[in-house]
Amino acid sequence: MHNARNYPDVRSELFFDPTGPHGVAHSKRVMILAETLAAIHGCTKREIVALRKASAYHDIGRVDNSADTKHGFASAQKVIYRGLLSNSSVDQDVISLIEQHCLADSRKDHILIRIFKDADALDRVRFGNQDCGLDVWYLRTGHAKQLVGFAHMLLRQIPEVPREIPKCSLDLNLNDG
Repeated sequence: MHNARNYPDVRSELFFDPTGPHGVAHSKRVMILAETLAAIHGCTKREIVALRKASAYHDIGRVDNSADTKHGFASAQKVIYRGLLSNSSVDQDVISLIEQHCLADSRKDHILIRIFKDADALDRVRFGNQDCGLDVWYLRTGHAKQLVGFAHMLLRQIPEVPREIPKCSLDLNLNDG
């Protein structure tokens, strides 16, 4: 159905904790959730490619698993430093998505950033009923609210390595994965 070259490789060596809650499995689930939401919203192929790439790399700048509103910028810088993207207009959109995904919402946010934030937030189902788990009231699009069951299914299909999930520290953006 899709051309494999349009799916970025989610490489474990890019993550500080590849099997952790912000590691490879999380990025793969976010990629599927973002693509699903993009299809529902009628996004173009170009926009879907941007969402796929952003999903693959959005957490590679993390240095721990705590709440961190600056890891988007660190991830974007790592993407640039490692030469993971070209200088195309699509890849400029990818950098923007990565930088913005963990920032507070703005009424001016483009539909792509809302989709991306919702995809990342939907994967908060991995935290179960902890304080930092998914709260559907924080989802930005109505379609995302309809995908909670799908997010649970993805977690079963693409599980993380079983281990104790770290206690979450609360912040203002509870649903930014």
